[in-house]
Amino acid sequence: MRSEERSGIIAIALLLLWGTLVTEPFRYFATIICDGVTKILSKTPVATHPRISSLIVSLVIVAITILLLKVSSTSASNYYGPVFASISLFVFLIRSLIAKSIDFKMATVLIVSVALIVVIMLLKNERIWIWLSDIYIFSFPMFLISAWVFKPIANLSAKASKYMFISFRSEVDFASSFKGLLTLPGIIWGLFFTILYMLPVLYFVVGRRKG
Repeated sequence: MRSEERSGIIAIALLLLWGTLVTEPFRYFATIICDGVTKILSKTPVATHPRISSLIVSLVIVAITILLLKVSSTSASNYYGPVFASISLFVFLIRSLIAKSIDFKMATVLIVSVALIVVIMLLKNERIWIWLSDIYIFSFPMFLISAWVFKPIANLSAKASKYMFISFRSEVDFASSFKGLLTLPGIIWGLFFTILYMLPVLYFVVGRRKG
């Protein structure tokens, strides 16, 4: 299967399942990266400018996505799954120790995901490895879509929040700080920046390994 066809299937699947436990390991990893970039920016003057901060964080996430897409043309990407899953579990444990409490549901999800990925790696099926790598890669664009579009929609009203299941487990809302800019609603800016950020991702999706 061509890389663009595989990418389309994965993107649609993530869109439909985002906010459920099925995609939680991937959302959690994307959130870790976002939190890391945000923490670095918090130590700079940019931290006092929410709009600029949101744009920079999003730009960094897009840059990471493009880098991962470029590397995915090589066999090195076969290890995305085990490496990223291990990082997620490690960060979760560290955070739990610092907070002196543990989210047992999240712990179970991450442990099960690591166990499943170990089994997948033992199968030595490169096609499955390629699909798993792409799921992790496209969790970043999905995270941005959620932060720029779906979470802002959910925040419009209690009713919207109730039915916008895609945002159930998301906490980041990048569009809210743009509300009122040029008299436009935040969601309009969210849609604009989502399209802008997705264009380079779509460009680099084409021509990668088949699988």
